[in-house]
Amino acid sequence: ISCPDLNAPGGFGIYGGCVPSSSSGELRYLRIEYAGAPAGATPIAGLQLLGIGNGTILEDIQVHRSLGVGVLIGGGTAQIRQLLVTDNGGIGIDWNDGWLGKAQQVVVHRGLTSGIGIRGSNAPPGAIVLGQRSSPMLYNVTLIGPASPGTGGPGLLLYQGTGGFIRDLLVQGFDGPGLEINDPATCTVLTNAELTIGFGLFFQNTPDFSGDADCVDELAYAALPARVLVTGDPQLIAPFFASSPDLRPHFGSPAETGSMPPGDGFFDPQLAFLGGVAPGNVTSSSIPWYAGWTVGW
Repeated sequence: ISCPDLNAPGGFGIYGGCVPSSSSGELRYLRIEYAGAPAGATPIAGLQLLGIGNGTILEDIQVHRSLGVGVLIGGGTAQIRQLLVTDNGGIGIDWNDGWLGKAQQVVVHRGLTSGIGIRGSNAPPGAIVLGQRSSPMLYNVTLIGPASPGTGGPGLLLYQGTGGFIRDLLVQGFDGPGLEINDPATCTVLTNAELTIGFGLFFQNTPDFSGDADCVDELAYAALPARVLVTGDPQLIAPFFASSPDLRPHFGSPAETGSMPPGDGFFDPQLAFLGGVAPGNVTSSSIPWYAGWTVGW
């Protein structure tokens, strides 16, 4: 596999490399607030992970109110645990350029700003893919839409031929489709089973599964028995509370049952529920992982 040098967004030089296990250090319990630049200027994400190897430690990170994209992942094999992306001006999480990493317990909360929750692609718009295909593995993902209608951004948008394996997904409240699989390149990857989405609960999206006339019928895809993609109320405690949303599903919620993540040394197989936040206990006294160190939402 070739490992071409790529131009970093924002004019920050080039990135790339052929060492999947390389380390760029550690980020733990990190808050990034009011960073980035919007599209139309020189677009810069609040956090850019470009060509990062899986030897890097990325755990318990919040990106809050970036002017542009919350988190951009370009290439590499970055592995991320407990990522919270809140009230950002642009796309919540955007991956491209052949990202082959992993992520578990990921939350995107649009807050007051309409837009896309996660956009996964094989390359940036208009770019030519020179190396490997994007194909990350994601488990336990919560995507929460805006408090009020806006631009109609989808919750999960997969396009430009991205691969991937996404499971234990909860998508609620987007003013666009909950799931949008777009363009012929992505449909081909889906048909070849290089892209799969399974075990997901969709609620209050517009609509939950895209109904546009393209190469894939998302509603029919969701109905396949192997996919286990359903609609219904996940019974989150307070998903749209202005000052401090509570994204735990209530005790007894249908989100309590998901698939079991693999015990591969990165994923925690005990997190066999839907979404990025463990369901509350019977008295709602359990503490979510983002409590106490995150801010501003």
